This record gives sequence, C-alpha cells and structure tokens, in this order.
Amino acid sequence: MNHYPQAWGRPRDDVYGPYDSSYLQQSAPITHTQSPAVTGTSVLGVKFKDGVVIAADNLASYGSLARFTDVKRIRTFPPNTVIGFGGDISDVQYLDRLLSSLDIRENYLSSAEHTLNAKNLHTYLAKVLYKRRSDFNPLWNMILVAGLDDDDKPFLASADLLGTTFSAPTLATGFGAHLAQPLLRKLTPKDEESVPEITKEQAVEAVKACMKVLFYRDARSMDEYSIAVVTKDGVELKQDEKLEDQSWAFADQIRGYGTQPQFQNSALVSSGRIFGGQLTRLDGAAPNFVPAPIPPPPSTASSEHSHTTSQKPKQRQRKASLSRSTAPDITTRIHDDISHGIYECAVCTNEISRYSKVWACHTCWTVFHIGCIKRWSKNESSAVHNQPGENEDATHAEIPHCANSPDVVTHCPCGKTALEDLKSKPRERFAAEPSFKLPFHVAPDPHNALFPADGQLLVATLQLHIIATWTMKNAPNRKKEEVRCNARADVPNPPGRPTSLQCDDECARLERNRNLALALDISDDHTDDHVPYSTATLTAYLQDVAWAHKQEDILRVFAADDSEKRYRFKPMKPRQRAFLHSIAEDFGLDSESVDPEPHRHVIIFKTPRFVAAPMKTLAQAARIRKSQLNIMASVEATPKNIVRPPFNGFLLTKPRFALTEDELRPVVQKAAPTTAFTISFLPSEGGVALIPTAAQEAVHVTALLTKLQPTLSAEIIKAKLAAMVILAHFDTTDFDTRVLHVQAQARKEKEEYEKRSKPGKEESLVEDWEDEVERDEAAGNEIAKAGTDAAANIDAQEG
Repeated sequence: MNHYPQAWGRPRDDVYGPYDSSYLQQSAPITHTQSPAVTGTSVLGVKFKDGVVIAADNLASYGSLARFTDVKRIRTFPPNTVIGFGGDISDVQYLDRLLSSLDIRENYLSSAEHTLNAKNLHTYLAKVLYKRRSDFNPLWNMILVAGLDDDDKPFLASADLLGTTFSAPTLATGFGAHLAQPLLRKLTPKDEESVPEITKEQAVEAVKACMKVLFYRDARSMDEYSIAVVTKDGVELKQDEKLEDQSWAFADQIRGYGTQPQFQNSALVSSGRIFGGQLTRLDGAAPNFVPAPIPPPPSTASSEHSHTTSQKPKQRQRKASLSRSTAPDITTRIHDDISHGIYECAVCTNEISRYSKVWACHTCWTVFHIGCIKRWSKNESSAVHNQPGENEDATHAEIPHCANSPDVVTHCPCGKTALEDLKSKPRERFAAEPSFKLPFHVAPDPHNALFPADGQLLVATLQLHIIATWTMKNAPNRKKEEVRCNARADVPNPPGRPTSLQCDDECARLERNRNLALALDISDDHTDDHVPYSTATLTAYLQDVAWAHKQEDILRVFAADDSEKRYRFKPMKPRQRAFLHSIAEDFGLDSESVDPEPHRHVIIFKTPRFVAAPMKTLAQAARIRKSQLNIMASVEATPKNIVRPPFNGFLLTKPRFALTEDELRPVVQKAAPTTAFTISFLPSEGGVALIPTAAQEAVHVTALLTKLQPTLSAEIIKAKLAAMVILAHFDTTDFDTRVLHVQAQARKEKEEYEKRSKPGKEESLVEDWEDEVERDEAAGNEIAKAGTDAAANIDAQEG
C-alpha cells in the first residue's frame, strides 16, 4: 500500500482516467542544462535584530533579452525559512522540486516537535550542489537561505555551484555583490555586533534602496521585485512590489571612460535609460545624490556647428616609416619585414601581416596574399601556351612581378635536376614547405601549372614557408627534439646553436645494460622465463582478463609519471580490491583500502622501495607460467579416461570470403534472440568463434549450446555464411582466441575410449570416425534406394 500523501484518495484509472503526476518528483533522471541559458540576477539579504530581510527581482533574462518578467525567485519553506535563488532558472526549478518533495516527506514522516529550520535546509542544499559539482554536472546557481537557526537567532548563509558556503550579516549574489554590498555594509560596520542595533524598518529601507541602485546600474534587472521578512511569527512575503520615486534625470550627468557628448536630448532622457558611458566613477561611499536640473536644449547654431564638426572624417595616422631588414638571408629579411608591417603584396600593394593567409613563390621567395594568387591563377593571361616545337613536358608559368620567373620551367628549383627525372621519383621535402602538390610532379595545366587541377592547395602561414626544422639527438638516440635551423642560410652551423642533447639517468641505465650485455655475450633479442608476478596475481588475472588489463594500464601510467605520488581507484568489489593489492605489491607500491562498504576503494602510494614497473606484462607472464606448467606436468599422471572440458561456443568452419561481423550478427540474433554472442575471427584456424557473452556455469553453457546448435546451423548454412557450425571449446585467457577442442574430436576420442575398454568384442570396428560416418551414410542410402524400388514395384502392379 502506498502511504505517500499524493496517493491518498486516488481514483481508479480505469474509471476516471490516469492520475496526473506531472507535478510530483520524477523517479527517472532528468537531463538539465550544462551551461546557463535563462538566468536571474541578484538576490539581497540583510539581518536585523528580530530576523532577516531578503529580496529579488522578477526578471529572467535569455542572454541580453529580458525574456520573462514574472519569475518569482523567492521561495518560502514553513514555518520561518525563505530561500532566494540566483542563476539558471531551469536549475532553480529542479531545486524547487527537490524542496517540494522534501516538504511532503517532512510533513508526513516527521513529528510536530522536529521541523526543518533554515540551517538544516542550507546544509541540505549545499550538499546537493556539492554532489552535482562532484559529478561534473553542476547546478548553475547561487542561493541565499534566510530564517532562524536552532536558537531562534537570525540566520543568513549562501551556497554556490561548487557547494561552497558562507555566512555574513549582509549577503548578495550576482552583480549585487559589487554594487549593493558597499551600501549594505553601512548598516553593519561591526559585522555581527551591529545586528542587534538594526531595526526591521532600517533593513527594509536599505534593501529597497539597493534594489533601486541595481535597477539603475544592472541591465539584467527590472523595477518589480519580491521581498520577504522572516521573524519568529513567520514569513511576510510581498510579491510584485514596484520601485518608488524613479528618476532618470541623473543619467545626463554620468560620465564614463569613453568619449561623451556634451549635451543630451531632454526627450530621450525622460523616456529611456541613457547612460553617459561604459563605467561610472560613482561608488558606495559617494554622498547622497541630488538630481541636477535638465539643461536646456542647445541652440540651432551650436547644433549645426557640432553636426558639421562630427561629419568630418578622421584621417588614419600613418605609421612611421621603418627601414627594411638587412639580415644576411632572405628568409629572415622577409620575416622581419612582415613583423614590422612594411612588407607589401606584389599584386595588391597592401601590407601583409602575421595573420594574413599567404602564398610564397618557390623561385624568388616573394610572398603574396593567397586571395591575390587565386584570382591571378584564374586569369587566362597568367598561362603561357606551348609554341610549336617546344618541349611538351615542360611546365609553363608566369609568376606576377617575379623577375626570376622564366617562361618555361624545365628544372627543379634546386637547379640541378630536370623535371623529366622527377616524374616518377618524389623529391624529399623540408619541414618548412607547404603541403600542396609541387608543380614539377604533375602534367601541364591549361591555366597555371603551379595550381594543378588534381591538386589541393592548402592555406599555410608565412612561418611554414620560411622556417625549417631539423632533428637533434643524443648519443644513445633515445631523446629527439626538433629545433629551428637556417635551412636556407649560407651559414651551415650558426654560433651558439646546440648540436646534441644532454643524456639523463635513463640514458646512463641503457648504456650500462648495453655494456653488460656486450660483456656477457647476451643477444639483444634475448628473453628470459622469469615471472615477476605472484601466483595470486596471475590467478586473479585469468578470472577477468579484460578488466585486469585496464587496471594494469592504469598502474603502468602511474608508475611512469614521476610527478604522481598517489592514485585512488573507484569503489569496487572485494575480489577486485584483492587483485589491486596483489599487483601493487608486485610493482613495489604500497596499497591501502579505505572507507566502508559500498564506498570502499583502494589507494596506492609510491614509496622509496619503488623503482619501476615490471618489464613483462601480465599477458606475457601468464603465457610463460602456462608453458612452465605444461613442461612440469607428467604424462603418466594424466588419467586415460580423461574428460575433456565442456564446450563454451560455436565454431564456424570455412566462412564465406570477406565475411564481416555486420553480416553475421543479424543471422545469429535471428537464430538465438535471447542469447548474446561475442564474434571473434580466428586468423590461424581460419574460422569464426561465437562465444556467449553472459557468464554461466559450464554445464548450463553446454546445454544451451547443444539446444541452439540445430537452429543456428540451419540459419547460417541457409544464408551461405559458413560450411558448418560445430561445438567447440575456446581459450579466451589470452589476447587471441584459440580453439582447444571441437565436437568432432570429442566424438572420435569417445569412440577410441570405448574401443580400448572392450578389446575382446568380435565386431568390425573402423579405425577412423570419418569412415564410420561414411558407412552410416552408405547404409542409409541403400535403405532409401530399397524403399524407392519397392514403391515403384507397387505402382507398376497397380498400373
């Protein structure tokens, strides 16, 4: 029976229709916004000797749009608690649903002596905000909770989207923290000691004055607000209050930091919100403001003069002329000229800046705007056509304003190699060259050979054209670093440039190992059979290989990072925690389990005894240990009547050529809709493995596979995906799935065992199980043939 209040007196659905539960707490998770969309601005709160005053306006803004003007952001919680919300409105609605559900539970479950006060609700909401922050799905809100604490004293505290809490005699959220707090602090010069001296009337007047200042200065506020006064007698809430004595006459006297007009139109001043600039010089400590009289409108002559003055266009001040660079190489000269803004495009004569999209000529190194080059390349006059008798394989191009550009290009820009030799031999590129196809690797183009029709021109910055890199290595060739070089300069090795890297401790260790291997005559590909892991670690690894691989990768990354000293795993089961403790001990790390169930988790630490992670992985160690066990196992100890392990999957023999998983999975789902299979292609055996995904006991798996084999075999053979579907036992403990045992082999071994157990029986036994199958098929064919002949004789007699 449902004892919740919302179910009391609920009518029958089949008589009155379904019950409307849209206003109730949702049982499924609700997706909220990940960033603020519709937001509310400031919430103000002030303590006085008998309680707290809290207020917030009714505007909800969608960006800069005043979207909703009737949003109440003050919520009461009986008997004497008020909560003010600032921030995203959708998250406000989510918190309001939580509070409504909490209110219903408290009224139904709690006794009359125990009710939630403001301090309890503040703690609850702070934990909710902190939990969502920990889930990386924060609630974009800052709340103020006002009311009375356990001792019936005024209580005012805040909580933000990080779950951070703060308490003070005066609090404000949003823009009010900058504009209203200086005014509110005048009431409490001694902080908490000033609260008993503040009356209710003073607190209300201070809050109303601050709401007016926020309306004047905050573009996301409005002149309608809600205000609540919390005392021992309860909550006095007033909604849709209007600001009094509004006057925008002072706006004409405000001067900001930008250029300000000398006069304002009186009609505009009285009809809208006009400010003089971006920011004002007024602060909270300024004297009381006295509105100045509106100045008379300017005369016609002065207005015409000002209009004429304002119409004069401002001339752009030219930059001081700089001398061009005198660097020894052309790349540095071009680089310096562009940095100083004195390099001009040869086509449009405009400056080329560092942020311009450019193209550089490979012959004369002139830099152009990429747009200018594209427009020029589309012009038919930019191409020179072949004349009779000229080389048809030469590349024709005319670079604009390029004195070094020949009419017919027959050689590589290096000047040593003909284009004919480069057609089938790509040239080695420098790191500084652009990534589009080079002109001497393609056929002639009808317009411009530098832009082949089958090539794609990628936009590159100037730095890609004039800077090259070279690789600097240390002695053991372990460390590599790319540095800038003067690839086009005449000086091969500029002074001061390092030519090698310094070796570190790892290089010394590698060098020591190399010398030891050389002295002891150990080859580089030598591998030992040492297993650095304990038996408990390998046993737990084989129980869940995929999960153990992930934990091993995490430990190896942690061990390789010198800056990391501690790592905390997620809460997990005891069996998994035992594996982490065991492998941490093998790594030389300290481990510890903390927190009670179900939040108990493992923390690992690096200690002085830790050196490095084992060189062998768990998979390699498991293979070595398995081979060792196979060698040590005695052949005589194996019983003759050994029972093979049960089957754990299907083997598809002779699969269709180029068979894919997408083609096979629908057929398998049609044959076995209630069983999920893992599909693995076996490269060595040339077949496909179907292994049930869900973990079950061996007896149940074998029974399930035996039941599904006829249906699955018929569907796969009908779709012509494989030749046969047989039961098999697979080894899934390694990376590659291997076939250990198939159905045909089991039948053969069973027959051989029966043959050995009955040696004296006078019976014609076949040595091969395939011969027996062929004999049975032949016998069946003879019986079928005899039945056909008998039916033919009967028909002949009747005829």
